[in-house]
Amino acid sequence: MEKRLIKVVMLRFFAKNKILLFVLFCMIVKTSSGQLTVRETEKLFLKADNAFEFGDYVGALQMYMTIYPNDSSSSELNFKIGVCLFEIKKFRQSSVKYFEKTLIPEFPETNYYLGRLYHSQKKYEKAIACFSQFNYIIGHE
Repeated sequence: MEKRLIKVVMLRFFAKNKILLFVLFCMIVKTSSGQLTVRETEKLFLKADNAFEFGDYVGALQMYMTIYPNDSSSSELNFKIGVCLFEIKKFRQSSVKYFEKTLIPEFPETNYYLGRLYHSQKKYEKAIACFSQFNYIIGHE
């Protein structure tokens, strides 16, 4: 009986306040999306780069991961997230997916990191291929 009464009260409330609920819903969706503006993204990226340069990989990673949903295809962002995860030893293995999204010509060091990761996973052929490619690129710069 009590549940039925609650349902009736809720239905009456929703029927009378459709517009109010719609506006409230729109406001919640707008604020919860949390999209960064271009300017906020650039400022956060510079701040993250500063932390990265000083070896604060945890702090840099947090900022890079905030940017990631807006720019997940960026080679630079994927490379830096990969390095942060690699340097935080307990997350090292999860860095592979970010290094694999990085364009090698832009960041040849990616081959070095992937070689080390594949070696630790006992994927020796892949490791040798990555190290060989890294040596080739470094030798021709």
